[in-house]
Amino acid sequence: MQQQPLFFTMEKATEAIFPIEEFTPFPTDTAPTAVNIRQLKKEMIQCAMAVPTILGGGAHGHLGLILSAAAYMALNPAPTEAFNRPDAPPPALHINVNALGATIANRQSAYNRNLAAYTMCNKVEIGLKAMLLKAVPKIYLLALCDEIFEFANVTPAEMLEHLETTYGAINEDDLAANLEACEAAWDPNTPIEIVFANTNKCAQFAAAGNDDISDANKVRLTLKALEKSGVMEEAISDWRKKAAADRTWDNLPTHFTTYNKERIRKTTANQAGFNSANATQQQPKETNNKKAAAAKVGTIELYYCFTHGLGKNPDHTSMTCTNPCAEHKKEATVDNMMGGNNTIRRRRNERSVITRPPRATNAENN
Repeated sequence: MQQQPLFFTMEKATEAIFPIEEFTPFPTDTAPTAVNIRQLKKEMIQCAMAVPTILGGGAHGHLGLILSAAAYMALNPAPTEAFNRPDAPPPALHINVNALGATIANRQSAYNRNLAAYTMCNKVEIGLKAMLLKAVPKIYLLALCDEIFEFANVTPAEMLEHLETTYGAINEDDLAANLEACEAAWDPNTPIEIVFANTNKCAQFAAAGNDDISDANKVRLTLKALEKSGVMEEAISDWRKKAAADRTWDNLPTHFTTYNKERIRKTTANQAGFNSANATQQQPKETNNKKAAAAKVGTIELYYCFTHGLGKNPDHTSMTCTNPCAEHKKEATVDNMMGGNNTIRRRRNERSVITRPPRATNAENN
């Protein structure tokens, strides 16, 4: 089983393992918005829950370090107990010298569990704080900053609460931008599930701003996003032909996922057909070039190159020559050498055994 990569929030400062390496940075040129705060909270929760503990029932990791006691107990399924951060244990465990062996073992075990839980809580908080301070410009946390200790005595939960209270209110501009994001065009090169997830995310944001998006509106906004993609006309047309009772938000993902699978299948098939047709069109051209360059001598087929003459290599013709002369003509063939080389190439290092007789002189001719 392949081990997942481990991200450490501070070098040698904590051993808390988080699923993400750093929080999404806040903008540096404008004040943070409700969107920034919600993203930060989401990432903090992911990291806190990823580190296991027996505290708070053990079902939600260290989420109790981020949420208030009331919010933690309101989780569904509800924890079996509240998340109570352990107090710092004494430096050493003192046991009565007359205590029985079982008593000593039990007290030692309890001490070790408390020490481990306390230590891990500190490590998680150190890691979360380091990541938060890296993502959030200091100016937005100055109200919590001590002149001497800075943020040493401030918990990540207190920082998050300050940011939510000061900058986290959802205003009309946020809600308007949220609607625009909800109907933004879908990129057909990405999974269609992204569209449905985006609609749900926008609906949750609107609900937090007391501006609920009904299921009917979720359908309309999603249809706009799909329509803008330019590839779902048939699917949208068939959707609108359905009975009103069937055009529900619950049915929408199944309908468009099915159509998208067929769209991808057709696109893949068409692309394969195009490549095959293109290869078929090119093949006769290459074959014709070879035929035009070929000449048969007995049972041997020779191929012509303007620069090198006739040879046995079918891949070496005037058109394909890789070492042409300066005057080389690619169109030259056996039937039309165009003034090119009219010799037959020998095998490499083959020497001639025939010598030409010397030319007769004028005196001999007389």
